[in-house]
Amino acid sequence: MDNTNSDLTKLRWGQHYTSVESFFSIISTGRIRLTRSEFLNDPTDTRISNIFISKFTKTHRREIDQMVQTIGGDQASVMAQIYHQAPIERYLRFILNHVNIYVMALSRDIDAIPMWNYYGRGGMELSLDIAGFVKDLSASLEPDNSAFLGLTDVTYVNEQMDLTNMNLPQRLGNFFLRTAKSRDIFGLHEAFLKKQGFDTSVFDLTNMGEYTEYFITSYIYSLRYLTLKEKVITPEMDPNEIFRIVYNNDLYIKEKYAWKSDVLLFFIMLSAALKNDSYKFEREIRIVYFNPSLEHSKQTTNKFDVKMLQGQQYIRPYIELPIPHIAQNINQLTLSPQTENLPIDHRAYLDVIKDFLRQHQFKDIKVAFSKRKIRW
Repeated sequence: MDNTNSDLTKLRWGQHYTSVESFFSIISTGRIRLTRSEFLNDPTDTRISNIFISKFTKTHRREIDQMVQTIGGDQASVMAQIYHQAPIERYLRFILNHVNIYVMALSRDIDAIPMWNYYGRGGMELSLDIAGFVKDLSASLEPDNSAFLGLTDVTYVNEQMDLTNMNLPQRLGNFFLRTAKSRDIFGLHEAFLKKQGFDTSVFDLTNMGEYTEYFITSYIYSLRYLTLKEKVITPEMDPNEIFRIVYNNDLYIKEKYAWKSDVLLFFIMLSAALKNDSYKFEREIRIVYFNPSLEHSKQTTNKFDVKMLQGQQYIRPYIELPIPHIAQNINQLTLSPQTENLPIDHRAYLDVIKDFLRQHQFKDIKVAFSKRKIRW
């Protein structure tokens, strides 16, 4: 993987549990699907960060109000009026409502019964070389596209937790995030700012409470700059227009304030990295894809399929990314324990899978049955 600082580079293999249909599609088309985050099996996944930060702002309302007063200076009353109608928690909801996030899941666990039960029932487990696979996906990012590709461990939380007691799996500066033009967004920005002698403490953050305070402070300073200096925000504005102006300012900011863009991008990425701790047995790693632009014309075009969950069918949006070298990055294919219940000879099925792989130029992949014995 390009980001050599990432702890995930120390993990060689990631397991992708998938259905027979999805496996067939991956091998036949050489493309992988990433599901839009609101349509995952647990659609609350990418909303957890908003829940926590909303709770945080309620608990620290007095401190935040004081921050607005201090940063506002002699224009504190104007700043307080603007912040009151465009508070940080609404800004976060605005972001999540306008930026579509797509996710692909891997697990650290090999041949795991819970993962077979939830995701690979009757299907397959692909053991992927994480570094090679992410490099292959990265090559699919188009140079004229502003899309981002990230990789992160999932942090498991519950709604009773306090943000100040939550820690990220690594320092902010070591998270893997890239575009077609830049292989290491956070690392390159940190190196640039350090070389110029600017403060880089934001990249050392590992505590969610500290990160949230940084994010709120950044937002209030942007409000002040855009209201008092640039004069493009006024108290009479619709809150959504205020959010749009602040977001575009911080997303594309350069030079000594490049860290503000990193804080914003990291929040988007983080929203896909927090998950209810009821699922901590999954030991999940997530590949995250998003285009941060607010322009609808630049958003990724969805494809659609029909999904069934808990007996209900619904239309699900997803995207597909090409993986031209995936054959080089699959170490092993394992067939689900449920294949033991198929009304065909086990050896015949194994041979069919091998033949299917050979016909699609997947020649050297080891294929085996799961070693698990399960009564479904």
